[in-house]
Amino acid sequence: MKNKISRRNFLKMSALGGATMVAAGCSDPIEKLMPLRLPPYDYVSGVSTHYATTCGECSAACGLIVRTREGRAIKAEGNPRHPINEGRICLQGQSILQALYSPSRTVAPVAGKGEDRSGITWKAGKQQLADKLKEVK
Repeated sequence: MKNKISRRNFLKMSALGGATMVAAGCSDPIEKLMPLRLPPYDYVSGVSTHYATTCGECSAACGLIVRTREGRAIKAEGNPRHPINEGRICLQGQSILQALYSPSRTVAPVAGKGEDRSGITWKAGKQQLADKLKEVK
């Protein structure tokens, strides 16, 4: 080799090449979440869309593929390409849509126990939580 490449220059060029490859891979258009009242330009009614995500029901964070139609999740399946669950899904993951759409789910903070339960504002709920955490420390 006539041209000697120093270790320093080799590492600089490798880093530059790697950064270029990463930047090229991240050039997907940025999409923003918006309500279905304003559907995206490529929206087709009746055709389901699949999204890869992770399950939040336990600490394992298994991979899921969620099928949506008209902006509403209709099926959750295991992601076969995810390294943790390899396409399998537990009972908690299967019931993730139940928790999402159940009419009896909690949508606001609730204070009290038993018969004394009542809904409170988010600000009051956060303050009660902070007070309890200070007590426990």
